[in-house]
Amino acid sequence: MIDSQVRLFLFVTLWLLKPTVPGNNAATGVEFKIVGVSYQLPTQIIILDDLSSYPNPRTVDSATIVNNRFQFSGHVTDSLTKMMIHTRDYKSTKSFWVENSTVHIELLGDNFQLTRIEGSALQKEQNTLDSLLEKIYDRSGATKNPIEREDLDSKANEVTMSFLKRHRNSIMSVSVLMSYAERSRYGRSKDAFARTKCMKLYDVLGQNVLTSNLGRRLQDEYILTTNKVRIGDKYSDFKQPNVNGDTIKLSDIHGKLILLEFWASNCGPCRASNPELVKLYSKYKSKGFEIVAVSFDRKKDAWVKAIEQDNLNWIHVSDLKDKNNEAGEKYGVLAIPYNFLIDSRGFIIDRGLSVSELNEKLRELLL
Repeated sequence: MIDSQVRLFLFVTLWLLKPTVPGNNAATGVEFKIVGVSYQLPTQIIILDDLSSYPNPRTVDSATIVNNRFQFSGHVTDSLTKMMIHTRDYKSTKSFWVENSTVHIELLGDNFQLTRIEGSALQKEQNTLDSLLEKIYDRSGATKNPIEREDLDSKANEVTMSFLKRHRNSIMSVSVLMSYAERSRYGRSKDAFARTKCMKLYDVLGQNVLTSNLGRRLQDEYILTTNKVRIGDKYSDFKQPNVNGDTIKLSDIHGKLILLEFWASNCGPCRASNPELVKLYSKYKSKGFEIVAVSFDRKKDAWVKAIEQDNLNWIHVSDLKDKNNEAGEKYGVLAIPYNFLIDSRGFIIDRGLSVSELNEKLRELLL
């Protein structure tokens, strides 16, 4: 079963989702109908909430299971709305998408976790993603090994991201990204990783979902406040001292393909990737490739020592303000290692590249 932390995250996530598309008629609303059956639950009241009114879900109706059946009907202002059924004590909850069609709910067990929901195109997408993640979450909740749990969480991230890339024009993709954005506010390291992935996926979302109400909310409340630079933007200039105390400006480097790399001497993943980065730099430097490394260090000695130990013979700068590095804030860097690839004209052409991804990009651009 999914552990309590994951359940809490999923429950809070559901409250956050208010997907809306242009052209909704808020004056008349959209009619919905929900038809449900249950063969194992005793006769009891089921409550239906509209999750659009975060942080206070609005109770729409209640129904009693009679002869194994229950039903809801009514109007919502949006043609795509996330709703939730639950018991009075919230011990059993289940969310689903409501569109202008009849939704069929079949409660298969003695709680709402075993539930079949059909009738909505978005719900079909949700069901597909849920089925992909269910076994991973069950294993994550069952293991007591923190390393295994972290590996499973990473796998869940990968599955989710792969799914979203295949559904770039779905409002559900925006809602999932919104949940990642909200989750990241807790500041845990793996959630910072989720945020960097979020930013990359935001760039591939279709225009129709980006202009939806939820897409605009994602942009206004998260993207614009935590990430100032997007693919296709002109680079943002900054200046910081190098190891000798000389001031270096990014704009001082002309006509190069630049990897703007954010790292730190105490960042394990940063240091682990350095040997391969050194090989790439050696291979492509003569072809117009340059690296500008911005360190999130606080102590100069540690910074300089790491540069020497790892043989990093490229441009290094730092204001020694740790995670408050001004260049990092300007570029909205949320976790390290993180990078931006800037072409010779000064435009951001990619970001968040792994060493293998960078290798492919350099081969494409410089060979």
